[in-house]
Amino acid sequence: MDDNGCFEDWLNQLNETMKKKKGRIILFVDNATSHVVSKKLCNVHVNFLPPHLTSELQPLDQGIIQAMKANYRKSMLHNLLTAVGKFITASEFAKSVTVFDPIW
Repeated sequence: MDDNGCFEDWLNQLNETMKKKKGRIILFVDNATSHVVSKKLCNVHVNFLPPHLTSELQPLDQGIIQAMKANYRKSMLHNLLTAVGKFITASEFAKSVTVFDPIW
């Protein structure tokens, strides 16, 4: 199942739960492509945040993610440079590289 279906299934289940509890909620979500609401729900009102607001509302996330990506790239480059002499062909080298290499 694609992301759109998962979100919508979850949203429908949440609506049913709120209906049983005789409650109503407002759900704030970002404008990710997976956040699709194809029908109006009676107990859950979905409000979409303006685009590109995450960096304004959660500036720490942006800094943490940026630092993690920099460390990952540095570690990946180090692992790649270390592995250069171990393989005869470029295709052998390319097949040996995984996204998990910097983690181990």
